[in-house]
Amino acid sequence: MRLFNKHDASNVYNVLVKYGVMVLDNPFIIRDLGESRARKLLRGYAALRDFVIRIKRYSIDEGEVNRFLRELRRMVPKSRKVRILDYELEDSIINTALKQLDMLRNSRVWYFVHLLDFYTGLRGTELVYLVRNYPGFRKVYHGTIVVVELDFVRNSKKAYVTMFPADMEKYILEYMDVIGDNVIQNIRDKKD
Repeated sequence: MRLFNKHDASNVYNVLVKYGVMVLDNPFIIRDLGESRARKLLRGYAALRDFVIRIKRYSIDEGEVNRFLRELRRMVPKSRKVRILDYELEDSIINTALKQLDMLRNSRVWYFVHLLDFYTGLRGTELVYLVRNYPGFRKVYHGTIVVVELDFVRNSKKAYVTMFPADMEKYILEYMDVIGDNVIQNIRDKKD
């Protein structure tokens, strides 16, 4: 069973080597590492614990190690809440783009996807996630803009919120059953 891909394993290992002994000497240092590094360090400690248990060369008190890791988890800094600032957007750009979308007859879905990609800045997998799960997301309407709380986490990439013109909502609802995983490949092909 493989717990880490090569890139993740390398990151976890590097964080463990750099901060592992320091945090063992003074656990409060974990508060200064930031959430991402602290989580990598915890994953490294857990992997090291599992390795030591599997090779059975050293005797360790699993309960004590697990208690220590539980205490460290409580000290990990929490995610910062994203605060949405008040932005004024030029409405004419949004309306022009939406009017062009309305005029399209052929490949309308693809133009919509690229337009949504433009406004949100999301990657293909995140776009599919947004469109397929749109009704269930928490939304905040700010004038002509809708802010959507995604909470999308993929390895080291995260997409907590995104925003786009509220007028695009009708297209999302219209195309949510049409858009599939092939969108991801098509967006990549067009951007290259």
